[in-house]
Amino acid sequence: MDIKIVHLLTHPTEYREMKSISSLSKLDIPYVQHINKVFKGKVPKNSKKWSGDKKLKKNSEKYQYSEQGAYGCYSAHKKAILNEFDTDYLMVCECDCIISVPPKQFVDILPFYIKDMEENNIACLGIGSFCLDITKETEELYICENIICTQCMLYSSKHKEAILELFQNEDWCAYDFWINKFFGKKNKLAVVKQRITQQHTGQSLIDLGLTKRMSKRIDAHNSFCFYVWESHKNS
Repeated sequence: MDIKIVHLLTHPTEYREMKSISSLSKLDIPYVQHINKVFKGKVPKNSKKWSGDKKLKKNSEKYQYSEQGAYGCYSAHKKAILNEFDTDYLMVCECDCIISVPPKQFVDILPFYIKDMEENNIACLGIGSFCLDITKETEELYICENIICTQCMLYSSKHKEAILELFQNEDWCAYDFWINKFFGKKNKLAVVKQRITQQHTGQSLIDLGLTKRMSKRIDAHNSFCFYVWESHKNS
């Protein structure tokens, strides 16, 4: 299986990221790290309206939403795909990604996910995502229009050129909204039915001042499947 993991890190000596490194590095899969500084520059303006804009504004009313943090996340994913996609499949994991099953089980189940990806022409698979608006159910996956949480994403090289072209020609947005816009409406986006990763508790770089923790699983057939975040304001 020709696959590689790119691990997006920001503070690799901090506890959360150390736990994520320890978890992912146990997998018998080629593994590289991208250490990205927290983005503090001027965020590029978008020339087009995004369906996620209203959601971002609503979120910013409740929390101190960081546009710089969202752009930094998008840029880190973009950099990983542009520079590391030299395999049949590329897995991009964020700094809080934790494997929630034994390493061998994780590796053993990937071919089943990939089989369903290829049979259904899926470009992007959220191994650590939850979804809304399910359009089709396969043996292993929910094909859906919208995902939230891009903590562990698997990409097929069959769609590599299309993804690279989108990065070149389309405006940025919060990365999950970006994925939804270009792949969800085209039935090229899916999540796994049985999540095998989770997020380690830690402070968000996008919703500033919040510590997020995934607390439980909710499933509803042909409706949605997701974890609930418990968010705590830091004092």
